[in-house]
Amino acid sequence: MTSRLASGSKLQPALNCLGSAVLPNYRITTPEAEHGRHRHRLMQVVGDGLDQGLSLEAAHGAALAELRESPIYEELLRIEVSTIPRGMRSEVALAYDTVTGRARLLGIGMEESPRSLCSPTEIPIVVDRCTDPETRGAEVAAVIDYKTGPAWIRSAAELWQLRAGGVSVTSLVEASQALVAAWKLDDDGHWIPLRAELDALDLAAIEEDLRAWAERWTRTQVDHEQDGRMPSLHRGPWCIYCPSRPACPAHNQALVAVASEAWGLKSLLDGDALATLSPEAVTALWDITGKLAALVDELRPRLRELITQGHASGLRSALEPQKRFDARLALPVLQETLGEDRAWEALGTSKKAIQEACKGQPRGRGWAFVERALDTVGAVETRFVPRVRECDSQEQGDDDGQDPAG
Repeated sequence: MTSRLASGSKLQPALNCLGSAVLPNYRITTPEAEHGRHRHRLMQVVGDGLDQGLSLEAAHGAALAELRESPIYEELLRIEVSTIPRGMRSEVALAYDTVTGRARLLGIGMEESPRSLCSPTEIPIVVDRCTDPETRGAEVAAVIDYKTGPAWIRSAAELWQLRAGGVSVTSLVEASQALVAAWKLDDDGHWIPLRAELDALDLAAIEEDLRAWAERWTRTQVDHEQDGRMPSLHRGPWCIYCPSRPACPAHNQALVAVASEAWGLKSLLDGDALATLSPEAVTALWDITGKLAALVDELRPRLRELITQGHASGLRSALEPQKRFDARLALPVLQETLGEDRAWEALGTSKKAIQEACKGQPRGRGWAFVERALDTVGAVETRFVPRVRECDSQEQGDDDGQDPAG
């Protein structure tokens, strides 16, 4: 039988929200996702070469030869490989049983998904690099996960992929402790390790959490199959990992509402209007937004000219920089890019406050994060926007009353 539980790489969103238990799951096929797979493949091939007794130079050369046609080959040349630890194994596929708390080895270097080899109560897990699973008696089991993209990481101990990997490898090699590490790739190709030690009490707590979660997950699936019941959905930084995000009502409800009511596209929506957007609806929405964007670009200069010249009869207007923003609108973006704690710290009244908070983000995306946050709230200080209001009305503040979840 095939496992119905989330895989190890999807545990972060799964333990924070049960939506992906019943919503469609998608495989990310963006160029950046493919580039991430190339970076992982480089580390795997080099690690395999070291495990086979090759020198670092020979193993590195073999990996680069295999990836010579990669569109990011020049970047791969810069990635540090000398820190890969020896005496371990790469791409280890495991099945962790949430009922018994035991793990079993499915294979090493497997190319196919291990899901079909798991029972309904087992979590399929693939560990990037870990203690040789065929050894026994190690006091400490080591687990490494490579993070090559814009991953949301505050500490290794918070990553459920590492927690589940640590419990699984510890169980398999009969160790009493685990050392888990997330290796984050920086802009220069160097690895920044974030480590956490898990003792026997930590491992026992993780086992209990996974058991309880698996029961909730299975019950959610059964309820949905019987009467279509949907679980509560919880948005957060974990959503960037979620395989159901394209179909998630929490993310699509604003688009669906506009498509259904304002643009008359209700016939294009799949089933429950808040459940998903059909490919036809997405295509239609994209076409409409493109036309609207072109129309706005054409009309805004003329409208600004008319407003400035006082041709907006009965209205008072001002063209001035927007120097403040609604913190409620900025917060979801900052939580996703910076994490909960730093998001609150970053909130301020200027672009500079967010820009400073985003410095040093992985892979040089700091400014992109800033632009994303500021564009969300319309707070780019150099962008002049008309503020039009009735002559006798009270001056309004910056809060436009929008729901940040929309």
